[in-house]
Amino acid sequence: DLRRFFFFLRCVQTDRQYEGRLRLLKKIHSCFHPRCNKVRKCKTVRKYTVEANVSALTLVVLKKNPSPCRLGPVRSSNISKIYYLCEEDDEVIPVKLQRRHQKKRQNATKEAIAEYVKLLVKRKKESKANRGRYVTIRKPKSSVFSGKK
Repeated sequence: DLRRFFFFLRCVQTDRQYEGRLRLLKKIHSCFHPRCNKVRKCKTVRKYTVEANVSALTLVVLKKNPSPCRLGPVRSSNISKIYYLCEEDDEVIPVKLQRRHQKKRQNATKEAIAEYVKLLVKRKKESKANRGRYVTIRKPKSSVFSGKK
């Protein structure tokens, strides 16, 4: 039985309905004693079950984070739930914006590469033409020295 490997911890409340194990964060809860510095930041404990015949139970309500969430939802279904949007409403999610910007960047780089290739081809043609002109000018001079000794 795996239950004997995990500690009991009282007053641990989660949104899960079932009785089972849950992970606690380091340095916030008891039942976690790191043996060294480089240790995993979680500890698994079991929830402590309270019997029905207990007359009084003392609980402390802790607020997890008083400030609102810094980041909003990303998935479109969650966005539509929060803002009460229906299927006909046009919603712009960050993923769509990222894809749009990515496509713009890709198109811009493709155009820049195409322009650069055109410029290279033009320069090569010019250099070949110039080389041919210089060779024709030099040929008569070089033919004079081609004689045997």
